[in-house]
Amino acid sequence: MFDGAQVLRFARDLVFNAATENHRMGARWLSRHLRARHRVHVVEIADNHLDAAVLPLRPGMLLMHESVARESLPAPLSRWDVIRYEWLDKPIEVSEDGVPFLASQSIGMNVLSLDERHVVVQDIQVPLIRDLEKHGFTPVPARWRHGRSLGGGFHCVTLDIRRDSTGDFAL
Repeated sequence: MFDGAQVLRFARDLVFNAATENHRMGARWLSRHLRARHRVHVVEIADNHLDAAVLPLRPGMLLMHESVARESLPAPLSRWDVIRYEWLDKPIEVSEDGVPFLASQSIGMNVLSLDERHVVVQDIQVPLIRDLEKHGFTPVPARWRHGRSLGGGFHCVTLDIRRDSTGDFAL
């Protein structure tokens, strides 16, 4: 068994974050069942969801957490341009209403690319909004009041299971 947020899809290529033996078994299973249509690239980047460490924003551009080394990516991705995410350092463990947080501050990098220019981002992620603008994106700030309590960001809660791909994101 594995969590879908451990996998990023780039057209035919699936980048699979294998943080546990269950994930490695899941990667082998996925590779066996999809080998005719997809290539599975196993990485060990995060202890949990890959989309809170690396996210494609558009072909040739990644959003990457500051702790992720380029060398940990599949070779074709290591040549992509990168926006480094520097998380907001606010060590709060419980919300104002007493709800425990299930996600770190880094959940703020879990953005949703609508197209090659527009990116939905938490409105409190001001440094990230500025970085996106510097790289030619149009951020769409949105309030995500309970994102850390729910343990997910915009990409997580919109994770699709069926999508036609033009191949622009091929590795």
